[in-house]
This record gives sequence, structure tokens and C-alpha cells, in this order.
Amino acid sequence: MKKMLVLVCAILVSVVMTGCVTRMPEGFVVSEYTIPLSLGDSASYSKTGVSTARSVLGILAQGDASIEAACKAGGIKKIHHVDWKVEGVLFVTNYTCIVYGEP
Repeated sequence: MKKMLVLVCAILVSVVMTGCVTRMPEGFVVSEYTIPLSLGDSASYSKTGVSTARSVLGILAQGDASIEAACKAGGIKKIHHVDWKVEGVLFVTNYTCIVYGEP
């Protein structure tokens, strides 16, 4: 029982500490924010492309949330602007790249 308690405490401490080493704001229980990465005129665009990656416990991560993957998914050749969205609840965080542009 004592070993289990030590293991659970170690996992909780490591999860809490992972929020301290990121460049982005991270909430321990809930995170939800969008960061604009403006590259041009955000008023006119006809297509939107999205790419996503997911992280579990800050240990396992999978996906491609790159601008290139979002452009390919949306058929975009000329980028107007890019947003970066993060949504996380407890131990799972989704990172989404949203590209707005023209074919």
C-alpha cells in the first residue's frame, strides 16, 4: 500500500510539474485558449484547414499539428493567417493548428 501511495504521489507531482516547462499557459485541470499567429490579412479567406495532435499525461503524444498538415487538409496554397488552439481537461490535451487561406 505504501509503494502505491508513493507511485501515485510521484505521478501527480510529475503531471503538475509538466505545466511549468511549457512555453504556453497550461492549467492543471482545464486549459482552453487560442493564440493567433497572424501572417497577413485575416479579413478575406475562402478555405480553412485543420491539423491536430493529442498529448496524454504529457508522456504520450500523437498527431501532426503542423501548418503544412493543416494546409494539406484544407487544400490551401496561399496562407492568410494561422491560429493555434489548445484544449485540455485533466490529463489529455489537444493541440490544433487552424490555417485560413486560398487554394
